[in-house]
Amino acid sequence: MTETVEHDGVGWRMVIAEGRDHLTLTIEQQLDHDWLPTQRWHEPAPEPRHRKQAITESARAHGWITPAERWPRTRKDGTLILEDLFPYDWERILRDATRLREEALAHAAQIDRAWRLTINAAGTTGGMRIHELAEISGRGRHAIYRMRTDDLGADDTALLTEIRTVKDHA
Repeated sequence: MTETVEHDGVGWRMVIAEGRDHLTLTIEQQLDHDWLPTQRWHEPAPEPRHRKQAITESARAHGWITPAERWPRTRKDGTLILEDLFPYDWERILRDATRLREEALAHAAQIDRAWRLTINAAGTTGGMRIHELAEISGRGRHAIYRMRTDDLGADDTALLTEIRTVKDHA
């Protein structure tokens, strides 16, 4: 644990969403005008009078010190946003960020596999032609042909390449 590292907390926030019986706490870091999720965890919903203490303790357990000053009111959408958190346990933060990334990549791989299966089904069962599949999916005909003939067990390397390509063209 590195508690002596200086940091002003700027560029970090905690978004707290209240569910029926739990809180979802998401740490986000700012990149330009976007907020990127770094950590996410759930806690049982505390009694209202113990809410601030429960959130503070939970944040501390995940590597963060919350601001001591008066907290903002809950927003109309039911979320509470705490600005300028202080990161103090970088090991925990990195472990959680790595886990969140792995979960997101696994989820993206499932979505990609379903998309590829849908393209294949649209061509075989739905009778769509390669050029139609290419136009609707935004891919070239060669890419669609390759997708339809390749083993659908594509590895993460192909998915990451696809994500980078889409990101570069965005």
